[in-house]
Amino acid sequence: MRTATCVEADLASLERHLPTGRNNAQAYHFQRQQTGEIDYLIAWLDDVPVGQAVITWAGFLDERVRAAVRGCPEIGWLGVAPARRGRGVGIALLQSAESRIAARGLRMSGVGVATDNPRAARLYERLGYRDTSMSSESRYTWYDDADIGHDIVETTNFLVKDL
Repeated sequence: MRTATCVEADLASLERHLPTGRNNAQAYHFQRQQTGEIDYLIAWLDDVPVGQAVITWAGFLDERVRAAVRGCPEIGWLGVAPARRGRGVGIALLQSAESRIAARGLRMSGVGVATDNPRAARLYERLGYRDTSMSSESRYTWYDDADIGHDIVETTNFLVKDL
């Protein structure tokens, strides 16, 4: 397995193997990467994308959290294909993101983890992330494979790690 920055030629394969449908998340991330706002990382097993992560260089979206941990990029959108979960893909993406952050001379990375995802929270804590005691609530609409919109309310806890 290898991790690499997304290039435009990857988008069709990403949508085929890690589909987001109407949400069009991969194209959105790629567009943001073109501005330098983020790095969009893809985990590949042979020629198949099996995971993805985004480094947001400006830090957390929540202004209160961003102010409390200045200079801390956020690693987000960390996702692994269901058939590949529990096989080190998420760890490889996280470590690749942390290496990129450290290469820019930054000394801290952060992640947000939904309160209904204790498995991810345990992974982050095992890898050295610590809870900031800060959380936020976000609301968005997610479209499923049948193009049905679901209004989502998600509470996210913020964790940080010294690099």
